Amino acid sequence: NERINNWVTSEGGFCRGTNIFWTGTPGAGKSTLLATLLNSVPDEHTVFYSREMTLSQLKQQLGDVVNHVNAEFIGQDNCQTFKDFITYLWESKPSIAVVDSLQAIAEIDYHSTGTESLDAACLMIASELKKWAEQTNNIVILIGQVNKDGSFAGKNTIMHLIDIHVQQLKNEKTDICSLSFGKNRKGDSKKILYYEFVGKGQIVLYTEQEWADKNLSKQAVSFLDAIEQVI
Repeated sequence: NERINNWVTSEGGFCRGTNIFWTGTPGAGKSTLLATLLNSVPDEHTVFYSREMTLSQLKQQLGDVVNHVNAEFIGQDNCQTFKDFITYLWESKPSIAVVDSLQAIAEIDYHSTGTESLDAACLMIASELKKWAEQTNNIVILIGQVNKDGSFAGKNTIMHLIDIHVQQLKNEKTDICSLSFGKNRKGDSKKILYYEFVGKGQIVLYTEQEWADKNLSKQAVSFLDAIEQVI
């Protein structure tokens, strides 16, 4: 997708060996948007791993979005621990691995068992995934949770480990959905994309200028409609 390619890095598209931290507000459609991105590279082996859902639940949610043979889903019943998933990554070496989510893995595998604090577990998970992406020259996209105000729910030390921090935000009052950067070592961190879901697995992306033009056009039509109603 030309808009994604021009937005995410200066080189155009996602760069191999890159660590991406993808945070977002609830309801913004993180899983669906990322699954749509995976579906756009049918010739690449990709994997979507969820620590909170079983394989059947994951396929039920995203199976209609990702529909090519090289896309693989892994649920909590396939890889019961993060160590199992890391072993799978080193053996299979998919081109892109989406991991959902940092806090869920840290809580279920480490904090709840008393082996690590939540912050220490999050840092360890991010470090392991960073090492895998760099040494295999593949891409990892780690989903993270945010607070109600949109800020990252965790220690900022994690931000030092990643190359790109994407913020996927949905304004509950206006329903405006946007993609922006908290950090981008690979491109322009000031760039913003807007998006709308128009169907299952179908997303329309807008540059800032396209979004401004779209809203000006909508406002003009609304104004003319109002005049017509008064007349």
